[in-house]
Amino acid sequence: MRWIRSRLADATERATRQLDALDLGGYAATVHDVAWGDYCAWFLEMAKVDLRRDDATDAERATTWSAAADGLGTILRLLHPLMPFVTEEIWQALSAAAPSVVSGEPLLIRAAWPAAAPRDANAESAFDDLATLIRGVRNLRTEAGTPAGAWVPLTVVPTGPEATAALDSGSAYLQALARVRPIEVRGDADRPQLVAASPLGAAWLGVDTAADTAVADRRRSHVADLELNIERLRGLLANEAFVARAPAAVVERERERLAELEQQVRQLA
Repeated sequence: MRWIRSRLADATERATRQLDALDLGGYAATVHDVAWGDYCAWFLEMAKVDLRRDDATDAERATTWSAAADGLGTILRLLHPLMPFVTEEIWQALSAAAPSVVSGEPLLIRAAWPAAAPRDANAESAFDDLATLIRGVRNLRTEAGTPAGAWVPLTVVPTGPEATAALDSGSAYLQALARVRPIEVRGDADRPQLVAASPLGAAWLGVDTAADTAVADRRRSHVADLELNIERLRGLLANEAFVARAPAAVVERERERLAELEQQVRQLA
Protein backbone atom coordinates (compact mmCIF):
# COMPACT_ATOMS: atom_id res chain seq x y z
CA MET A 1 0.00 0.00 0.00
CA ARG A 2 3.00 2.30 -0.32
CA TRP A 3 1.58 3.60 -3.57
CA ILE A 4 -1.29 5.50 -1.90
CA ARG A 5 1.11 7.32 0.43
CA SER A 6 3.17 8.27 -2.61
CA ARG A 7 0.12 9.54 -4.51
CA LEU A 8 -1.00 11.56 -1.49
CA ALA A 9 2.49 13.06 -1.17
CA ASP A 10 2.42 14.10 -4.83
CA ALA A 11 -1.10 15.52 -4.51
CA THR A 12 -0.12 17.45 -1.39
CA GLU A 13 2.84 19.04 -3.15
CA ARG A 14 0.81 20.03 -6.20
CA ALA A 15 -2.18 21.22 -4.17
CA THR A 16 0.06 23.40 -2.01
CA ARG A 17 1.54 25.12 -5.06
CA GLN A 18 -1.89 25.61 -6.61
CA LEU A 19 -3.37 27.02 -3.42
CA ASP A 20 -0.44 29.43 -3.01
CA ALA A 21 -1.01 30.59 -6.59
CA LEU A 22 -4.77 30.90 -5.98
CA ASP A 23 -5.35 28.36 -8.74
CA LEU A 24 -8.54 27.12 -7.09
CA GLY A 25 -9.74 25.17 -10.13
CA GLY A 26 -6.50 23.23 -10.39
CA TYR A 27 -6.43 22.78 -6.62
CA ALA A 28 -9.95 21.33 -6.56
CA ALA A 29 -9.15 18.98 -9.47
CA THR A 30 -5.97 17.72 -7.78
CA VAL A 31 -7.72 16.99 -4.50
CA HIS A 32 -10.70 15.36 -6.26
CA ASP A 33 -8.43 13.12 -8.30
CA VAL A 34 -6.51 11.78 -5.32
CA ALA A 35 -9.54 11.55 -3.02
CA TRP A 36 -11.92 9.91 -5.45
CA GLY A 37 -9.75 8.49 -8.21
CA ASP A 38 -7.04 6.98 -5.98
CA TYR A 39 -8.21 6.69 -2.38
CA CYS A 40 -11.89 5.79 -2.78
CA ALA A 41 -11.96 4.01 -6.13
CA TRP A 42 -8.81 1.94 -5.62
CA PHE A 43 -7.17 2.07 -2.22
CA LEU A 44 -10.27 1.41 -0.13
CA GLU A 45 -11.32 -1.47 -2.39
CA MET A 46 -7.85 -3.01 -2.13
CA ALA A 47 -7.84 -2.43 1.63
CA LYS A 48 -11.07 -4.43 1.91
CA VAL A 49 -9.33 -7.33 0.19
CA ASP A 50 -6.46 -7.18 2.70
CA LEU A 51 -8.76 -6.91 5.72
CA ARG A 52 -10.91 -9.86 4.57
CA ARG A 53 -8.07 -12.24 3.81
CA ASP A 54 -8.44 -15.40 5.90
CA ASP A 55 -4.68 -15.68 6.35
CA ALA A 56 -4.11 -12.02 7.30
CA THR A 57 -2.51 -11.52 10.70
CA ASP A 58 -3.69 -8.97 13.24
CA ALA A 59 -0.53 -6.95 12.56
CA GLU A 60 -1.22 -6.91 8.80
CA ARG A 61 -4.81 -5.82 9.33
CA ALA A 62 -3.62 -3.10 11.72
CA THR A 63 -1.15 -1.85 9.09
CA THR A 64 -3.89 -1.68 6.47
CA TRP A 65 -6.26 0.11 8.84
CA SER A 66 -3.53 2.57 9.81
CA ALA A 67 -2.80 3.36 6.16
CA ALA A 68 -6.52 4.00 5.58
CA ALA A 69 -6.77 6.29 8.59
CA ASP A 70 -3.60 8.19 7.72
CA GLY A 71 -4.78 8.64 4.14
CA LEU A 72 -8.16 9.91 5.28
CA GLY A 73 -6.45 12.38 7.61
CA THR A 74 -4.41 13.80 4.73
CA ILE A 75 -7.43 14.02 2.43
CA LEU A 76 -9.50 15.83 5.06
CA ARG A 77 -6.75 18.42 5.45
CA LEU A 78 -6.58 18.91 1.70
CA LEU A 79 -10.36 19.10 1.34
CA HIS A 80 -10.93 21.45 4.25
CA PRO A 81 -10.50 24.74 2.31
CA LEU A 82 -13.16 23.48 -0.14
CA MET A 83 -15.57 21.73 2.25
CA PRO A 84 -14.94 23.12 5.74
CA PHE A 85 -18.10 21.98 7.52
CA VAL A 86 -18.28 18.43 6.16
CA THR A 87 -14.58 17.77 6.69
CA GLU A 88 -14.70 19.21 10.22
CA GLU A 89 -17.49 16.78 11.09
CA ILE A 90 -15.60 13.80 9.67
CA TRP A 91 -12.47 14.93 11.50
CA GLN A 92 -14.35 14.57 14.80
CA ALA A 93 -15.18 10.96 13.97
CA LEU A 94 -11.62 10.26 12.87
CA SER A 95 -10.33 11.82 16.08
CA ALA A 96 -12.38 9.35 18.11
CA ALA A 97 -11.41 6.34 15.99
CA ALA A 98 -7.71 7.14 15.44
CA PRO A 99 -6.42 9.82 17.85
CA SER A 100 -2.83 9.43 16.64
CA VAL A 101 -3.82 10.50 13.12
CA VAL A 102 -5.10 13.87 14.26
CA SER A 103 -2.09 14.43 16.53
CA GLY A 104 -4.31 15.44 19.42
CA GLU A 105 -5.84 18.37 17.51
CA PRO A 106 -9.62 18.24 18.02
CA LEU A 107 -10.35 20.90 15.38
CA LEU A 108 -9.43 20.37 11.76
CA ILE A 109 -9.27 24.12 11.14
CA ARG A 110 -6.29 24.27 13.51
CA ALA A 111 -4.60 21.08 12.26
CA ALA A 112 -1.23 21.28 10.55
CA TRP A 113 -1.12 21.18 6.75
CA PRO A 114 0.10 17.80 5.39
CA ALA A 115 3.88 17.58 5.43
CA ALA A 116 5.90 17.00 2.28
CA ALA A 117 7.07 13.43 1.75
CA PRO A 118 9.17 11.59 -0.86
CA ARG A 119 7.44 9.69 -3.63
CA ASP A 120 7.85 5.98 -4.32
CA ALA A 121 7.96 5.67 -8.10
CA ASN A 122 8.34 1.88 -8.03
CA ALA A 123 5.27 1.40 -5.84
CA GLU A 124 3.21 3.72 -8.04
CA SER A 125 4.34 1.97 -11.21
CA ALA A 126 3.49 -1.46 -9.78
CA PHE A 127 0.03 -0.25 -8.82
CA ASP A 128 -0.56 1.37 -12.22
CA ASP A 129 0.37 -1.86 -14.02
CA LEU A 130 -2.04 -3.90 -11.91
CA ALA A 131 -4.81 -1.31 -12.19
CA THR A 132 -4.42 -1.29 -15.99
CA LEU A 133 -4.91 -5.05 -16.08
CA ILE A 134 -7.94 -4.90 -13.77
CA ARG A 135 -9.56 -2.19 -15.89
CA GLY A 136 -8.85 -4.22 -19.02
CA VAL A 137 -10.47 -7.32 -17.54
CA ARG A 138 -13.49 -5.30 -16.42
CA ASN A 139 -13.85 -4.01 -19.98
CA LEU A 140 -13.66 -7.59 -21.26
CA ARG A 141 -16.53 -8.55 -18.98
CA THR A 142 -18.62 -5.70 -20.36
CA GLU A 143 -17.84 -6.56 -23.99
CA ALA A 144 -18.56 -10.24 -23.40
CA GLY A 145 -21.85 -9.43 -21.68
CA THR A 146 -20.80 -11.24 -18.51
CA PRO A 147 -23.25 -10.71 -15.61
CA ALA A 148 -21.80 -8.34 -13.01
CA GLY A 149 -21.98 -10.84 -10.16
CA ALA A 150 -20.66 -13.84 -12.08
CA TRP A 151 -17.23 -15.31 -11.39
CA VAL A 152 -15.37 -16.26 -14.57
CA PRO A 153 -11.97 -17.88 -15.20
CA LEU A 154 -9.12 -15.70 -16.39
CA THR A 155 -6.00 -16.57 -18.35
CA VAL A 156 -2.97 -14.27 -18.32
CA VAL A 157 0.18 -14.58 -20.42
CA PRO A 158 2.78 -12.48 -18.56
CA THR A 159 5.27 -10.30 -20.38
CA GLY A 160 8.20 -11.69 -18.37
CA PRO A 161 9.44 -12.88 -14.97
CA GLU A 162 8.80 -9.53 -13.29
CA ALA A 163 5.22 -9.52 -14.55
CA THR A 164 4.77 -13.09 -13.28
CA ALA A 165 5.92 -12.02 -9.82
CA ALA A 166 3.61 -9.00 -9.91
CA LEU A 167 0.67 -11.19 -10.88
CA ASP A 168 1.44 -13.54 -8.02
CA SER A 169 1.59 -10.74 -5.45
CA GLY A 170 -1.48 -8.98 -6.87
CA SER A 171 -3.65 -12.01 -7.59
CA ALA A 172 -5.96 -11.41 -4.60
CA TYR A 173 -6.72 -7.87 -5.82
CA LEU A 174 -7.17 -9.01 -9.42
CA GLN A 175 -9.52 -11.78 -8.35
CA ALA A 176 -11.68 -9.61 -6.09
CA LEU A 177 -11.76 -6.37 -8.11
CA ALA A 178 -12.25 -8.00 -11.52
CA ARG A 179 -14.34 -10.87 -10.10
CA VAL A 180 -12.33 -13.62 -11.78
CA ARG A 181 -11.34 -17.07 -10.57
CA PRO A 182 -9.46 -19.21 -11.05
CA ILE A 183 -6.60 -17.20 -12.55
CA GLU A 184 -4.31 -19.21 -14.82
CA VAL A 185 -0.87 -17.73 -15.52
CA ARG A 186 0.67 -19.56 -18.47
CA GLY A 187 2.90 -19.34 -21.51
CA ASP A 188 1.61 -18.17 -24.86
CA ALA A 189 -1.44 -19.86 -26.34
CA ASP A 190 -4.18 -19.47 -28.94
CA ARG A 191 -6.29 -16.51 -27.97
CA PRO A 192 -10.01 -15.74 -28.30
CA GLN A 193 -11.38 -12.61 -29.92
CA LEU A 194 -11.54 -10.67 -26.64
CA VAL A 195 -8.07 -9.98 -25.27
CA ALA A 196 -6.96 -7.24 -22.89
CA ALA A 197 -3.43 -5.89 -23.32
CA SER A 198 -1.60 -4.58 -20.25
CA PRO A 199 1.95 -3.98 -18.99
CA LEU A 200 1.67 -7.28 -17.09
CA GLY A 201 0.59 -9.28 -20.12
CA ALA A 202 -2.31 -10.35 -22.32
CA ALA A 203 -5.44 -11.56 -20.56
CA TRP A 204 -8.72 -13.13 -21.60
CA LEU A 205 -11.80 -14.57 -19.96
CA GLY A 206 -12.82 -18.19 -19.95
CA VAL A 207 -16.03 -17.48 -21.83
CA ASP A 208 -16.90 -18.39 -25.39
CA THR A 209 -16.81 -15.28 -27.57
CA ALA A 210 -14.85 -16.62 -30.57
CA ALA A 211 -17.95 -16.85 -32.75
CA ASP A 212 -18.97 -13.25 -32.09
CA THR A 213 -18.36 -11.50 -35.41
CA ALA A 214 -18.88 -8.06 -33.92
CA VAL A 215 -16.19 -8.74 -31.32
CA ALA A 216 -13.79 -9.90 -34.02
CA ASP A 217 -14.45 -6.76 -36.07
CA ARG A 218 -13.82 -4.50 -33.08
CA ARG A 219 -10.59 -6.31 -32.32
CA ARG A 220 -9.33 -6.00 -35.91
CA SER A 221 -10.24 -2.31 -35.95
CA HIS A 222 -8.39 -1.71 -32.68
CA VAL A 223 -5.28 -3.49 -33.93
CA ALA A 224 -5.43 -1.50 -37.18
CA ASP A 225 -5.53 1.75 -35.21
CA LEU A 226 -2.56 0.64 -33.13
CA GLU A 227 -0.61 -0.25 -36.25
CA LEU A 228 -1.31 3.18 -37.79
CA ASN A 229 0.05 4.85 -34.67
CA ILE A 230 3.07 2.55 -34.72
CA GLU A 231 3.87 3.50 -38.31
CA ARG A 232 3.49 7.19 -37.45
CA LEU A 233 5.89 6.91 -34.51
CA ARG A 234 8.39 4.85 -36.50
CA GLY A 235 8.39 7.52 -39.18
CA LEU A 236 8.82 10.26 -36.62
CA LEU A 237 11.73 8.51 -34.91
CA ALA A 238 13.34 7.76 -38.27
CA ASN A 239 13.36 11.49 -39.02
CA GLU A 240 16.91 12.58 -38.19
CA ALA A 241 15.88 16.23 -37.95
CA PHE A 242 13.28 15.44 -35.28
CA VAL A 243 15.67 13.30 -33.26
CA ALA A 244 18.39 15.94 -33.46
CA ARG A 245 16.26 18.97 -32.63
CA ALA A 246 13.62 17.69 -30.21
CA PRO A 247 14.42 17.62 -26.47
CA ALA A 248 15.88 14.29 -25.39
CA ALA A 249 12.96 13.71 -23.00
CA VAL A 250 10.47 14.10 -25.85
CA VAL A 251 12.36 11.65 -28.07
CA GLU A 252 12.59 9.13 -25.24
CA ARG A 253 8.88 9.49 -24.49
CA GLU A 254 8.01 8.75 -28.12
CA ARG A 255 10.29 5.69 -28.10
CA GLU A 256 8.60 4.41 -24.94
CA ARG A 257 5.19 5.00 -26.51
CA LEU A 258 6.25 3.08 -29.62
CA ALA A 259 7.45 0.14 -27.52
CA GLU A 260 4.17 0.18 -25.58
CA LEU A 261 2.06 0.11 -28.75
CA GLU A 262 4.17 -2.66 -30.27
CA GLN A 263 3.71 -4.70 -27.10
CA GLN A 264 -0.06 -4.20 -27.24
CA VAL A 265 -0.19 -5.44 -30.85
CA ARG A 266 1.85 -8.53 -29.93
CA GLN A 267 -0.52 -9.29 -27.07
CA LEU A 268 -3.63 -8.82 -29.18
CA ALA A 269 -2.33 -10.73 -32.20
